[in-house]
Amino acid sequence: LAVLSAGGFCILTNWLGMDDITPFTSTFLTSMIVVGVVDNFYDVIAFVARLAKDKVQIQIPEKDTLPLNLGSGQVTGTVVRGLTRIMSPETERDCQCEAAAFYAAYTLGLPCFAFRPNALEGAVLVAESLKMNDDKSVGLDPLLSDTGLMKMLVWLMAPAAMESSKHPQLIVSDPREGQGLLVRLEDKADLLVSEKGNPVDLWWTEKEGELQDMVKWAYTEADLMLRSNKEVVQELSERLASGAATVGDLVAVVEGW
Repeated sequence: LAVLSAGGFCILTNWLGMDDITPFTSTFLTSMIVVGVVDNFYDVIAFVARLAKDKVQIQIPEKDTLPLNLGSGQVTGTVVRGLTRIMSPETERDCQCEAAAFYAAYTLGLPCFAFRPNALEGAVLVAESLKMNDDKSVGLDPLLSDTGLMKMLVWLMAPAAMESSKHPQLIVSDPREGQGLLVRLEDKADLLVSEKGNPVDLWWTEKEGELQDMVKWAYTEADLMLRSNKEVVQELSERLASGAATVGDLVAVVEGW
């Protein structure tokens, strides 16, 4: 969206003839075009340069040394995926991801029915599970435990696992939500206390690579769970796509009523 807005602004200023800023916008627009060409056609450029090296002294850097992974198509690929996400309505994908999230949350016993899980909502849910009621009893089972946090991660990764099993490219889901939850909890560690008022133990910060291992495990578990119950998840997706299903209808599908 940012790239599209910037490009549109540059084209508009050039078209309107705003002489004061036209040199800057023209330079920026040219830079965008050059980045796109280099990112997608670097191998061709390097091949032509090698053929002409006897006539022209041109030193082409290795692809691995280019900034932002230019030459691999990653930069323009990110832009294209972003535009696709914005401009292409994907009702079927939306329903599939929502069905996966609902099924994961319900079967894992999480105190929510969120169809679009995200790291912020997950962090709030974890924090609320640590709070005490007025009678000093815990309102929810604390989710900041080995079992509780892994359930949260499976829930967050379920949409990405579902979409990746159906489509080669992720558009609706975001596989970074699981890591985002753990990072948010780390950032707010000083605000998280146990039911006894003690600071909580963020065990994944004690070992390098533990965070990534937890996210990968959660993704694998989510994928296995959804594949093992694909008929139920597919039925949930179809109910959601109909536009007439209620939460009770979805619960009935999961319970087999």
